[in-house]
Amino acid sequence: MKNLKRFNKNLGGWVSGWDGSYTDKVEVIDKNQYTLELENTNKVTIFVNGGMLYYGTLTTESEYKYGDPNPEFEITVPCDFLGSFIAKGIVSMLKINTGWFSSIQVSHDALVCLDDLNIPLNSKSDWEKALARKQEVRHYWKTGETEEERIKQAERKREAPKRERQAKENDITNNNIRKRFVNGDITLEKSIEEQTNFNKRIAQEAQEEEKRKKEIERRIKILDDNKITDETIRDSFIYDRYDIKGAISEQERLNKQESHKTEMQEIIESYKFDSSQTYVLSMVPPIDLYTVSKKDLIDRCNRTKNLGIHICKAIQDSRVVQGMKKEVVLLSMGKPADIDETVYKTKIKAYYFYHPYKTRQNKTRHKFRVDLENDIVVGWKDLD
Repeated sequence: MKNLKRFNKNLGGWVSGWDGSYTDKVEVIDKNQYTLELENTNKVTIFVNGGMLYYGTLTTESEYKYGDPNPEFEITVPCDFLGSFIAKGIVSMLKINTGWFSSIQVSHDALVCLDDLNIPLNSKSDWEKALARKQEVRHYWKTGETEEERIKQAERKREAPKRERQAKENDITNNNIRKRFVNGDITLEKSIEEQTNFNKRIAQEAQEEEKRKKEIERRIKILDDNKITDETIRDSFIYDRYDIKGAISEQERLNKQESHKTEMQEIIESYKFDSSQTYVLSMVPPIDLYTVSKKDLIDRCNRTKNLGIHICKAIQDSRVVQGMKKEVVLLSMGKPADIDETVYKTKIKAYYFYHPYKTRQNKTRHKFRVDLENDIVVGWKDLD
């Protein structure tokens, strides 16, 4: 037996042809029948219940008479173990007559499978049990569910309505616990215990949340009493990143900054600048009203005022005007791309070139030039 080809590692079964052929195809006909398609051979050895059921050559009458097998022709083969079986064609199907059923077709592999499962085939009752076992096997291969699991699942379905009522009566409200109980995964006592623990945990979390809310309310009152208005400081104190002394100190620092900023804004407003002067005042370096000193701000305001509105508008428009000083040109036009400077006995002439570009000969040219004499604008020219 150890040298025989197995039909299935889980179900077992075999049939061996004399020419070395084997079969592994079983077709279910209906709830009472199996059909086994064999390799085309008329020499077979059939094993059932650990012993040899048949050993010999099957020859149909058509083949015997005419030398041409007829697949539709059936021949009855005697069998000491089961009485007889019918070979259809060249052993393409076996029909076993047990003597207890009018007709039952079963594969050799199925017979051996029953033997592997220790199901006897000695009576009609045995065959009925075998057929029932077949249904179990078919159900398992369709669903992956054993008969024991199927029975258990069916019992769960029957018990589900009752368990639903029990869950409701015992206030089992947690969906996970309720589902496990209704499915039969846990007992009623276990589900009540888990629901009780769940309720305690929820109640404890609610108490902690209430406690947290009261603590926040207490801290908000402290902040209000100390006139702490900055939201960042308030959040830091509420969530314990500042103690109250740190919060008060930080608020006082911000208050001083705001007070300083207000004072600086009042100084600027006192000059009554128009928009161009305000623009020039805010240029490089930018003014930080929180940190700039009063002296520096007044100096900048005076310099801006002394430029005059005419110059300030030119700076705002990135233009140059007659009489503009070199440093103001740099403020208005920016750093030049190139400078051509000539020093004479009584004066210094300079050309500031802007907006460079490349010619086809790869030479650098400029689109605009500012003419200065002794660092004062005396003219300008478009070079295009």
